[in-house]
Amino acid sequence: MKKTFLKIFLLIIIFLGVNFFAYKTLPIEKYFPEKNIIFLEKSETEPNKKNILIGKNLRKISSKGIFLKSDLVLSTAHGVESEDDNYKVFFNEKNEDLLEAKLIFKDKKADLALLKVENNDKKVEKINFGKIGKNEKEIYFFDGTAFTRAEIEKIEENKIFVKEEFLPGSSGTIFFDKDKKIVGILSEYDLKERLGVVVLVDESIFEKLEKKQNFD
Repeated sequence: MKKTFLKIFLLIIIFLGVNFFAYKTLPIEKYFPEKNIIFLEKSETEPNKKNILIGKNLRKISSKGIFLKSDLVLSTAHGVESEDDNYKVFFNEKNEDLLEAKLIFKDKKADLALLKVENNDKKVEKINFGKIGKNEKEIYFFDGTAFTRAEIEKIEENKIFVKEEFLPGSSGTIFFDKDKKIVGILSEYDLKERLGVVVLVDESIFEKLEKKQNFD
């Protein structure tokens, strides 16, 4: 009797365990726009200030951005120069999955730029744009491992000022709302006020591209 009861008990445990495991491994739809975040780099020469006879030194200008589509990257206008220049796009700081890109749109006033990327066979997540209300207290950016909260100090017209310090090369950092929808891009850092200046971004960026507005 005891053996029969024990067998039944073990069968119940096994059954529940299998069903629990099956439940835990069910495919759950998730949204990972942070996978689209990229590093943008351009090599440029500048005069050698120590010895003008030596010629020019090669320096690298770096910023960040995000894939809006498989062949389209959003970044900042001040991080790019001319449509004749060549840019390198890569998904992490180890320069893996290096891609070539060309500038196709630049709006200096809004500090926004779009680059066309060729031969990208990497899967790109669908991007959604969000809206930030006047009473919002925080927005978020991806620091490479997790989303980090940035406290909103103030909102003025098309800009958000956040209480966060940023290092050189952080221009183009993408900001999201709580639903991981894109709301802005880091344009500059106000040293005096110690505030990051985030330019608001929405679907109108595509309309500007189609009309080729403000390309200079």
